[in-house]
Amino acid sequence: MKQILLAGLVSLGLFSSAQAGFLETFETETALSTTFSEAGGPVFTADGDLMVEFFSGLGSRGSDFWLGTGFGDGGSALGSVGSITVESGWSFVINSFDAWTGRSDGNEFQAGDIKFIGTTLGGTTVETTLNIPTPNNSDFVEDITFTGTSLAGVSLTSLEFELVGASAPVNGTLDYLALDYIDYEASRIQAPAVPEPSTFALLGIGGLALVGYGVRRKRQQAA
Repeated sequence: MKQILLAGLVSLGLFSSAQAGFLETFETETALSTTFSEAGGPVFTADGDLMVEFFSGLGSRGSDFWLGTGFGDGGSALGSVGSITVESGWSFVINSFDAWTGRSDGNEFQAGDIKFIGTTLGGTTVETTLNIPTPNNSDFVEDITFTGTSLAGVSLTSLEFELVGASAPVNGTLDYLALDYIDYEASRIQAPAVPEPSTFALLGIGGLALVGYGVRRKRQQAA
């Protein structure tokens, strides 16, 4: 009987699809593009100042491509610099990413505070602010996570980025953000199926049968 009830729940669409892991390195993307994806995963769209950027060897870990706010194009003002949004029917969870922040239109490193604002499946927003220090190896700061913040493990449909300001040592105005090696999990959003009348009947019969079984068992134990 339990199997019957389980079948009924499945038919009602109460089970979500499993998540799959991806690593976005941007190496297969096109420079200046505002969309990106990994094989088998959803398409993301970037807006605001964000775009896929290219310069040989300037990506994270010696790569050539990354997602940035426009290297050498005049710099970004403090505040929102854009967001990434997953295609309809999907959600994503960020596990980790590489990043660096800069001044002088991205020509020099500058430690800075970045606010991340996520939109959840329910349409609510969750935000946290992280400090991105100056890289020790003249590259990206690697494997940044949301561990211990309100964005840890949260399924999102979009993620917005804000330049809050430069942090010590302050040598100029924060005006650049670069992101790379984004490790994330994505899953399809399954809308609840509209149950057939027969499904309701099946669940009703199963429920009544379980109740009847329980009553008979109590009587037998009492006897």
